[in-house]
Amino acid sequence: MKLREKNSNNMKIINIILFLSLTVCIHAEKYSAEVKNFNGKPTLVINGKPEYPMIYALTDLPGGRLTWEEMPQHNIKRMYDAGVRIFYFCLFFDEMWKSENDSLNIIVAQKQLRGITEVCPDARVIIRLHVHPPVWWYSKYPKECVEYADTKALDIDLNGRFKRIQHNDPATVIRYSFASKVWQKTMNLKVAEFCRKLEATVEGNSVIGIQVASGIYGEGHYWGFMKNMPDVSLPMQIHFREWLNEKYHTVANLQKAWGSKTITFDNASVPDLNERKNAESGLFVSLPAQQNLVDYYKCQHELIPEIIISFAKTIKENWSRPILTGAFNGYTFPVFMRETAGGHLEFEKLLKSPYIDYLCGPQCYWPDAAKPSDPARSRGLVTSCRLNGKLWLDEYDTQPDLTKITTLNSDKNTPGYDSIINSAIAVVRRNMSVSAIQGQGFWFFDFGVGGGREFKEAKDNGSNGWWDYPEILAAISNTKAVFEKQTIKQFTSNADVLMVYDTEIYYNLTTNIELLAPVFVNTYWMSAAAWKAGIAADYIHIDDLNKVNMAQYKVVVFNNTFRITPEQLKLIKEKVLNNNRNVIWMYAPGYFDGKTYSTNTMRTLTRIDFTVLKPEKPYEISIDQPDLKYKYGVSNKPLNPLFVVDDVNAETIGVYTELNKTAIAKKKLKGFTSWYVGLPEYGDILMKYLFQKTGVHFYGEQGEIFYEGNNMLIMHSIKEGKHKIHLQSGKTVDCEIPKGGATLIFDSETGKKL
Repeated sequence: MKLREKNSNNMKIINIILFLSLTVCIHAEKYSAEVKNFNGKPTLVINGKPEYPMIYALTDLPGGRLTWEEMPQHNIKRMYDAGVRIFYFCLFFDEMWKSENDSLNIIVAQKQLRGITEVCPDARVIIRLHVHPPVWWYSKYPKECVEYADTKALDIDLNGRFKRIQHNDPATVIRYSFASKVWQKTMNLKVAEFCRKLEATVEGNSVIGIQVASGIYGEGHYWGFMKNMPDVSLPMQIHFREWLNEKYHTVANLQKAWGSKTITFDNASVPDLNERKNAESGLFVSLPAQQNLVDYYKCQHELIPEIIISFAKTIKENWSRPILTGAFNGYTFPVFMRETAGGHLEFEKLLKSPYIDYLCGPQCYWPDAAKPSDPARSRGLVTSCRLNGKLWLDEYDTQPDLTKITTLNSDKNTPGYDSIINSAIAVVRRNMSVSAIQGQGFWFFDFGVGGGREFKEAKDNGSNGWWDYPEILAAISNTKAVFEKQTIKQFTSNADVLMVYDTEIYYNLTTNIELLAPVFVNTYWMSAAAWKAGIAADYIHIDDLNKVNMAQYKVVVFNNTFRITPEQLKLIKEKVLNNNRNVIWMYAPGYFDGKTYSTNTMRTLTRIDFTVLKPEKPYEISIDQPDLKYKYGVSNKPLNPLFVVDDVNAETIGVYTELNKTAIAKKKLKGFTSWYVGLPEYGDILMKYLFQKTGVHFYGEQGEIFYEGNNMLIMHSIKEGKHKIHLQSGKTVDCEIPKGGATLIFDSETGKKL
């Protein structure tokens, strides 16, 4: 026994010596990082020099998240050799704060940083810092934890299966309430301590950013929001009453807004399950009877950016040199159709904060986003980020499809080898291009290192990394070199379509997914349809309409903008409804003006008259035009309200099949042409037809996907053979797609292949 203890002590001494020796050997240059406006776009600047933000990231998966282990280091080095200089890893306080009386032990953070710099001496590193308290905290502070309106919180082992710290995040587990002031204060102090300690180390020299991670998977979502209803905990009750007091100031104002003579700041409460269910009879909630729901959801959503900004401020104030701070937020496309319960409805507050440098999110998984020939796209409104001087970073976390090749690097006689590898490279380059055309960046998020790969490991690649193939790494390197050359030029955008979206309207909508079809089909599917049409578009939040150069847009599409205030109405009339522009309005533009529901604003915007219906059955739309015979439906539930065009001066494009009354209409007006669409479509036929009729520029002829911006025109296609690309200048470019597909990059002005 004594011998074992002696050997154990000897090993501890050896580990300490190794730790100190490694600390001395690592790269000692200190890095500073900022986001500055450079050549017309927000740009990552490291030690005073612009740098294209292509990043390699390890996930939180066991077996792949520890940078000093063999497989992760192998992939880090491969990516470094391919030109990556910025790396990223996840870190949790469970690993650093073992009990309340312990000070923070940051050795695990130092080891993670050394694991990178050992193989990449001049690496710059971003840390995703999960601001969750350690597991012991939940037992000590049970009253500071989330409670769900529709179920009891589950006492699941917080380390979860495979000891993945956030494995059980999507379940209704015991976690902190975002409204807990104990959690907010405690973790801000710990984040400050972490920053001070890490910056004082040699390892801290390589850190250029710390990303605030909270909520499900660190993505700023409320616990349990995907299927359940958060948060009725005591901390949230207290916070909600404080929020109401700040909004209404007097009990009289509160009672008038809620239509109640008994409500006060002392007895107002977070809506329970019955109150939330009562809002599911129609698409829009009833006012003032359900103003309490509107207020609660807005209170809940405003809290998230406040918390993120608070942590970001703490980071910047406790790191003496400039450092990046950012967060997952701003998701507009697929949010599980649960935006109200836990989406990102107040991300504009983050865009306005001086403490936030970037927002980020996984690229869209659906609809029509993942397969070769699909249009890969960002989850957020990237143009809005650019207009507000913030970076957007895509999380590229999907695996290249090489499942048919088991020995890719050693057996090029595999049937269809060239086609398979071409297809994989085409998808990788396509996904890299999504943010690059907006002058923004991304990271490769490598789940493969943790055992997520679905096929047998190639014999000579030495790793399970998703991109660890010579051909793919070479393509990554070459593509990055092109992006770097183009992004040092003055930013350009030739998009002639502007897609406009809103987030505020969700507060006034039901949470019943079956009734939300016109919202989600319009937001998710028709945005995909715009990409599939072969045109170039910019995507913005309605609050940023005043920041765009409207002269470049032939067509403006108002998508889920069912809430338009008098101030927004004035801006739209002055800035959009002129210059012979075509304006496309979806479903209920301005039906809610911020106070009441009516068609008054709809008529003012569209210059079209409407009749409101409350149907008892679902309707389809039929289009019977010389160049389009088409019928489509949206939901198997009646959609209430429904709007019928009732205007003799409007041209009928499509009708509600069962009523034979106008559902899609066009009206030529002085200064602009107004197009109204009563119900959106799951497919892409309608959107392409509207773009054709409104004079939008089409780049291709064979269903190719195009990305345009940042001095580049990028074409993605899996259709083998010759293709023609039509530049906006009138020039035609000929190119050829090999078997399996390709993503080709051209100079957007000259058409020169890059």
